[in-house]
Amino acid sequence: MDFSELNKIESEIINKNYHLALKYIEQFIVKRPNSLVGLILKIRVLNKLSEHSCFQSMQESIDSFINSCKKSGKRTLDFWPALSVCYRHVMARDKEKLVEFISFLEKKKKKVKNRPNILILTCVWKRHELTECFYQYYSRIQRELKDTIDLQLLAVGSEKLVSRLLCEQYGFDYVEFDNQPLTQKWQAGMDAAKSKDFDAMVILGSDDFVEKDAFFLYKKALDRNVHFYGFRDMYIYDIPSKCFGHWLGYGSAPIDQLQPQRVGETIGLGRFLSRALLEYLSFNIWETVEENKGLDRLMKESLIEKTGLLPVACGDEYEVSVNGELHRLGLVADTFEARKLVGVDVKHDTNVTDFRKYNISPESFIEKSLDDIASLSFSRELKSFNSRINRV
Repeated sequence: MDFSELNKIESEIINKNYHLALKYIEQFIVKRPNSLVGLILKIRVLNKLSEHSCFQSMQESIDSFINSCKKSGKRTLDFWPALSVCYRHVMARDKEKLVEFISFLEKKKKKVKNRPNILILTCVWKRHELTECFYQYYSRIQRELKDTIDLQLLAVGSEKLVSRLLCEQYGFDYVEFDNQPLTQKWQAGMDAAKSKDFDAMVILGSDDFVEKDAFFLYKKALDRNVHFYGFRDMYIYDIPSKCFGHWLGYGSAPIDQLQPQRVGETIGLGRFLSRALLEYLSFNIWETVEENKGLDRLMKESLIEKTGLLPVACGDEYEVSVNGELHRLGLVADTFEARKLVGVDVKHDTNVTDFRKYNISPESFIEKSLDDIASLSFSRELKSFNSRINRV
């Protein structure tokens, strides 16, 4: 690397000649399109300029960098810490959408609760043994958390009396809706949730199991005025192959199937949305979209379009003061691994996303011992499920 170029750029920044510095940075990037130094310098200078077009230029610069990494065979996940900071700068400049959301928050009166209400929203379809294990586990967690968190669950089913009775025998709420398109089935759950009393919603498929302590992270997110929070990694237990492993997330290998452009995006399992955010969106996440695949991506795109929130790492949120309290904005991405927790997607015979789409590279999927499952808080329910299907 020619440090004389960097010194020239730095000199112009110090002298506040930002347009000239930007010209030199763009020349630098042409020679080194996947240089993280070039991207950071460009974001830094664009952040100094007052032109509204700088926001769009920031986003285009990040997209261009990610595409260059993809073409050169680099893992975009390796650059996530720096990209997260860049996204925070983009949010800070895209005032138009954020200001509307912040203005909405200013008009809301915050309710102070010692015991927050968290609503799990799920959709169920067939797989009755696994679904019952799901209900058994969260019913148990509901009892164990009752002194600190009021945990509720709303299920959307499509098998009329069969799915209704299975849900209601565990004391959970139920809504009936056609199984397809899946976007509209989940939206039916959102619509039904409007009338419920809760402070935050957690999205879980009926094959998703998160450890009990994850709910304390959700409580902490509420306490810190975080409005969106989730995990960008997950664990997968594939029943047919008896394979258990840790998937590191989007961009964890330089392979198109791992969608490197989605680096930093949270997975659908365990996404947390505050009630304030849902009310701002009028509970419309998928609206009139009719799709059976890509629901997580569609939710993210809807949130970005309507709020201006962008993916950021936990701790990199864009902080704003609302009525004297700090609110931390962004599509906040944590990891189960960093929290020493496990969130498992159980793959059986009917899944929206096939296991083979995750287990495609040793860089992105780390196999674990099946013995590790025994220490998890939901091992009892998974063991029961295995016993049932082995008898079939």
